[in-house]
Amino acid sequence: MSYSDWFAISIILSLQTIGSLLSVLIGIYLVKYHNNLGTPSNIKLNNTNHNSNNQSKKLDIDETKVVLNIDTTKLEKKFTNLAEQKTVDTDISESVNRLKQMKG
Repeated sequence: MSYSDWFAISIILSLQTIGSLLSVLIGIYLVKYHNNLGTPSNIKLNNTNHNSNNQSKKLDIDETKVVLNIDTTKLEKKFTNLAEQKTVDTDISESVNRLKQMKG
Protein backbone atom coordinates (compact mmCIF):
# COMPACT_ATOMS: atom_id res chain seq x y z
CA MET A 1 0.00 0.00 0.00
CA SER A 2 1.19 3.44 -0.81
CA TYR A 3 1.23 6.46 1.43
CA SER A 4 -1.84 7.90 -0.30
CA ASP A 5 -3.83 4.74 0.52
CA TRP A 6 -2.81 4.95 4.19
CA PHE A 7 -3.68 8.64 4.21
CA ALA A 8 -7.14 7.98 2.74
CA ILE A 9 -7.78 5.19 5.26
CA SER A 10 -6.71 7.41 8.17
CA ILE A 11 -9.01 10.23 6.98
CA ILE A 12 -11.96 7.83 6.66
CA LEU A 13 -11.35 6.41 10.14
CA SER A 14 -10.99 9.87 11.66
CA LEU A 15 -14.25 11.02 10.02
CA GLN A 16 -16.03 7.95 11.41
CA THR A 17 -14.64 8.67 14.87
CA ILE A 18 -15.71 12.31 14.71
CA GLY A 19 -19.16 11.27 13.49
CA SER A 20 -19.54 8.81 16.36
CA LEU A 21 -18.50 11.41 18.92
CA LEU A 22 -20.88 13.97 17.45
CA SER A 23 -23.78 11.52 17.56
CA VAL A 24 -23.04 10.75 21.22
CA LEU A 25 -22.85 14.46 22.05
CA ILE A 26 -26.12 15.16 20.21
CA GLY A 27 -27.77 12.30 22.12
CA ILE A 28 -26.56 13.68 25.45
CA TYR A 29 -27.78 17.16 24.49
CA LEU A 30 -31.22 15.84 23.51
CA VAL A 31 -31.58 13.92 26.76
CA LYS A 32 -30.68 16.97 28.81
CA TYR A 33 -32.99 19.18 26.75
CA HIS A 34 -35.95 16.85 27.20
CA ASN A 35 -35.27 16.50 30.94
CA ASN A 36 -35.18 20.29 31.33
CA LEU A 37 -38.71 20.62 29.94
CA GLY A 38 -39.96 19.65 33.36
CA THR A 39 -42.43 17.00 32.31
CA PRO A 40 -41.64 14.68 35.25
CA SER A 41 -42.11 17.48 37.78
CA ASN A 42 -45.39 18.50 36.10
CA ILE A 43 -46.58 14.92 36.30
CA LYS A 44 -45.77 14.82 40.00
CA LEU A 45 -47.74 18.02 40.56
CA ASN A 46 -50.69 16.70 38.59
CA ASN A 47 -50.63 13.44 40.53
CA THR A 48 -50.65 15.24 43.86
CA ASN A 49 -53.58 17.40 42.72
CA HIS A 50 -55.40 14.32 41.48
CA ASN A 51 -54.73 12.47 44.73
CA SER A 52 -55.99 15.39 46.80
CA ASN A 53 -59.19 15.47 44.72
CA ASN A 54 -59.66 11.75 45.28
CA GLN A 55 -59.14 12.14 49.01
CA SER A 56 -61.75 14.88 49.22
CA LYS A 57 -64.36 12.68 47.50
CA LYS A 58 -65.57 9.88 49.73
CA LEU A 59 -67.18 6.80 48.37
CA ASP A 60 -70.37 5.87 50.17
CA ILE A 61 -71.29 2.21 50.01
CA ASP A 62 -74.91 1.43 50.70
CA GLU A 63 -75.22 -2.17 51.86
CA THR A 64 -78.99 -2.20 51.46
CA LYS A 65 -78.91 -2.09 47.64
CA VAL A 66 -79.31 -5.43 45.90
CA VAL A 67 -78.76 -6.06 42.20
CA LEU A 68 -81.31 -8.46 40.70
CA ASN A 69 -82.26 -9.67 37.23
CA ILE A 70 -78.94 -9.32 35.46
CA ASP A 71 -79.48 -9.71 31.71
CA THR A 72 -76.88 -12.06 30.20
CA THR A 73 -78.56 -12.58 26.83
CA LYS A 74 -76.23 -10.15 25.08
CA LEU A 75 -73.10 -11.88 26.37
CA GLU A 76 -71.25 -14.16 24.01
CA LYS A 77 -70.53 -17.71 25.13
CA LYS A 78 -67.04 -18.59 23.98
CA PHE A 79 -66.64 -22.15 25.25
CA THR A 80 -69.05 -24.99 25.75
CA ASN A 81 -66.70 -27.14 27.85
CA LEU A 82 -63.62 -25.97 29.67
CA ALA A 83 -61.98 -29.40 29.61
CA GLU A 84 -62.40 -32.77 27.97
CA GLN A 85 -63.85 -35.55 30.09
CA LYS A 86 -62.48 -39.01 29.47
CA THR A 87 -63.43 -42.18 31.27
CA VAL A 88 -61.13 -45.17 31.10
CA ASP A 89 -62.24 -48.64 32.18
CA THR A 90 -58.92 -50.47 32.04
CA ASP A 91 -57.34 -52.63 34.66
CA ILE A 92 -53.72 -51.81 35.39
CA SER A 93 -53.10 -54.92 37.48
CA GLU A 94 -51.62 -56.72 34.45
CA SER A 95 -49.12 -53.90 33.93
CA VAL A 96 -48.19 -53.96 37.60
CA ASN A 97 -47.63 -57.74 37.48
CA ARG A 98 -45.40 -57.37 34.38
CA LEU A 99 -43.30 -54.73 36.14
CA LYS A 100 -42.92 -56.99 39.16
CA GLN A 101 -41.76 -59.87 36.92
CA MET A 102 -39.27 -57.60 35.15
CA LYS A 103 -37.89 -56.46 38.49
CA GLY A 104 -37.12 -60.11 39.19
